[in-house]
Amino acid sequence: MMALSLGIHVYVEKPMARTFNEVELMMKAAAKHPKLVTQMGNQGHSEGNYFQFKAWKEAGIIKDVTAISAHMNSARRWHGWDPKIKSFPPAEPVPGTLNWDIWQMQTQGHEYNKDFVNGQWRCWYDFGMGALGDWGAHLLDTAHQFPGPGLTERNKSAEAGRT
Repeated sequence: MMALSLGIHVYVEKPMARTFNEVELMMKAAAKHPKLVTQMGNQGHSEGNYFQFKAWKEAGIIKDVTAISAHMNSARRWHGWDPKIKSFPPAEPVPGTLNWDIWQMQTQGHEYNKDFVNGQWRCWYDFGMGALGDWGAHLLDTAHQFPGPGLTERNKSAEAGRT
């Protein structure tokens, strides 16, 4: 939002925001600056599976979707910890090159630990929503980009008749 207020075009990747309200605020800020380009990206839109799914959808191979299941079958690249971890890691001294209060923003209240930064923040719900927040955008994006559950041609027609 600061970039927009300074007249700078904006391209963002996830995590774009922590809440729907933050996203709404960003969308309102973008609407106030219609001459600036704003774009949300997802690298999955340039990979083969995206174009294969798109071709199958356009060819009618994928239709009348009623449910989607998504799985991640590889180890979490950002940590090898016990998945049943019950507490935050112990406090460590904050490096002199890091302003911990600014880094954690509205999640303030946590003591610093190296496992919160350098990509490992993803696995802590207070900072990044865990695996769903990290990988869900990639695993579910293609199905969301094209008509998915509740958005089949039949349902669109029925919905159009109600409005």
